[in-house]
Amino acid sequence: KLISLKGAPEYVGYHFTFSYNQLTSLKGAPWKVGGEIFCTGNYNLPRYKIKAYKAYLKLFDSEKVPLTKDRHYCPTEEWENKFK
Repeated sequence: KLISLKGAPEYVGYHFTFSYNQLTSLKGAPWKVGGEIFCTGNYNLPRYKIKAYKAYLKLFDSEKVPLTKDRHYCPTEEWENKFK
């Protein structure tokens, strides 16, 4: 019954699972995930936001994306809208 990822760890060494919750945003998600992301069943979370987060993780690995705030995912609306 999560509505926010606030308080999530900064780094997840393996898979990050937050399926079947009530999320509307991924703000506060880890800046680094060592495995897969499982987020099925978050029906209030638009698919493009998931795509934006996954793209962020790939770009962050290459040190090209300065979207972190307090070492958590903090996307701009402009960033997420690129994935609509």
